[in-house]
Amino acid sequence: MSFKNNCGKTKENNDISKHKLDSKEEKLNHIVENLTENLTDTTPSDAVESFFEHKSYKGETQRGYESSLGYFVDWCELSEIEYMSDVDTDDIRRYRKWRRETAPSKVERLSPSSINTQMKRLRVFIKHCEDMKFVSGGVHQIINTSIDNDDEVRDEWVGSDEAEAMLDYLSKYNYASAEHVACRILCYTGMRLGSMHSIDVTDIKLIKGKNAIHLEHRPEEGTTLKNGTDGERYVFITQTTHQILSDYIDENRHDVTDDYAREPLLTTQRGRCAKSTLRSYIYKCTQPCMIGQDCPLGRDPESCDAAGKNSKAHECPEASSSHPLRKGYITRLLKKNQSMDMISARCDVSSKMIEKHYDMRSPREEMIGRCSQVKDVMSDF
Repeated sequence: MSFKNNCGKTKENNDISKHKLDSKEEKLNHIVENLTENLTDTTPSDAVESFFEHKSYKGETQRGYESSLGYFVDWCELSEIEYMSDVDTDDIRRYRKWRRETAPSKVERLSPSSINTQMKRLRVFIKHCEDMKFVSGGVHQIINTSIDNDDEVRDEWVGSDEAEAMLDYLSKYNYASAEHVACRILCYTGMRLGSMHSIDVTDIKLIKGKNAIHLEHRPEEGTTLKNGTDGERYVFITQTTHQILSDYIDENRHDVTDDYAREPLLTTQRGRCAKSTLRSYIYKCTQPCMIGQDCPLGRDPESCDAAGKNSKAHECPEASSSHPLRKGYITRLLKKNQSMDMISARCDVSSKMIEKHYDMRSPREEMIGRCSQVKDVMSDF
C-alpha cells in the first residue's frame, strides 16, 4: 500500500513540476513578447542619428563609426529591414558575411582584423539601440559569437523541396495552426513578415471569384508596410491556402482584438502576434528535426538546446528566418518564367532588387528561362 502511495505522490510531484515548467515557459514567452511590443519603430538611419547624438566621438573615431554604420544602413535597405526592431541575431550573421565579402570596394574580402573592427563598432551601436528600446535586449551579445562562427554564416534561401516538405509536415501534424498559417502565407505569397503581421481577418477577400489578401499600410494603428501606401495591394491566394486560413480562423484562432479594436489574423491569447513571435514560428518550423527529418549536423533533438524551443530556435544553424522563404518564393517564380513585372507587383520589390538580391537561379536555369521567352516571341512571327 505504501508503495502505491509513493507512486501516486511521485506522479503528483511530476505533474506539479511539469506545470511549473510550463508556467515558467509561458511567463518567459510573455515577457519576450511584451518587450518586443514595447519597442519603438525606429528606422536604421534614425537609429544611427540617435547614436551620434548620444556619443561625443571626434576625428578618426567619429569617421570610423560613420563609415561602419553607413554600411549597416545600406545593408538594411538592401535586406528590406524597415525598423531596427526587425533586426535579430540571424540578421547580424548575414550582415557580417555581406560586409566581409560583398561590400568591400578596394579588396576582394576584408581581413579578419578589419571585420572584427567593423563588428565591434556595430556591437556598440546595437547596445545603444537596446538601451533606447529600438532593438530587443540581448541582440548585441551575439555579435562576438558571430565573429567566431564563420562557418554558420550562409547566403541562404529555401528551395521548393524544402518548403513543400515543411508544409506537408505541418499539414499532416499541425494543420491550421498559427505556425502552419504563417509558413503557408510566406511560402505561397512571398510577402514580408511585416506585411503578414499587418493582416486582419477582414483582409481576407473574395474578388470576382478569386481569393486574395488585402495588404494595407496603417501606421496610426500599429501596423506598417515597408513601402508605405505604395506597398498596398491585393495578393491572390490559392483555394488551398484560403481553406487553411478559414479552418484556422474557425478552429484555432484566439478570438481577440488588438489595441485598436481590429481583429488580427494571427493571434495569441493577448492579441496580435508580435513580430518576434512570428519569427520564432519560422525558425522552429524550418528546423529539419521539427518536420520529421534527421539533423544534418548529427545532433540529438532530445539533448539539443535549440530543437523545438521557440526562444532558442534561432540558434539552430539549420533554421531559417523569413527572408530565405521570400527569396525562395521569388526564385521559384523566376524558374517558372513568370514576368519580372508580375513578380515585382506581387512581392512589392523592384526588378533591380530582384536581379541583384533575389534571383538564386543557376546560369543554366537562367538560360532555360531565356530560351522559353525567345520561343514565345518567335511564335508571334
